[in-house]
Amino acid sequence: MGQKERHPQDPRMQATNVMWGIVIAITGCSIPLVAMVGSEALALPIFAMLGASAVTGFVWGRKPNPHSVGAISGEQAEQFEMMRQTIYDLHEHMDALERKVEDQALQNRINQASVSTGGGATNAAKPSAPSPSASSTIPTGSSELRFEAPPIATSRKGPSNNS
Repeated sequence: MGQKERHPQDPRMQATNVMWGIVIAITGCSIPLVAMVGSEALALPIFAMLGASAVTGFVWGRKPNPHSVGAISGEQAEQFEMMRQTIYDLHEHMDALERKVEDQALQNRINQASVSTGGGATNAAKPSAPSPSASSTIPTGSSELRFEAPPIATSRKGPSNNS
């Protein structure tokens, strides 16, 4: 036999289920506490049940709100859908811009690496957009100031065996 799926549609029912589930857990935890401490700890489950009873009466005693999310008009639903689509489009646009920035940063690092190694300083590909971090020259009015990267040390000293 298939098990029926229960999905209470009323949010009051969901709130009541959660609240009383917590109260039952508190009561279950307080039983050993009452056995160890005595009747002084009996107040904990009593107050939990009284509080849950009061909140249950409040939740079920008031009328449902006609302006709740489930009771929106067709025009409001269209506006909501348009706003959701706009947010989605903005998110897609931002993702595309982030990818472009990451690609540009990678291209700048590649260009800097080729310039700093000295092997491709004259044949290095120029970035598509000028960037101060990728350029080895800085225009200063009538002349340009050229920077050379210091050579990278290629030899490493390994651990020496001076025994």
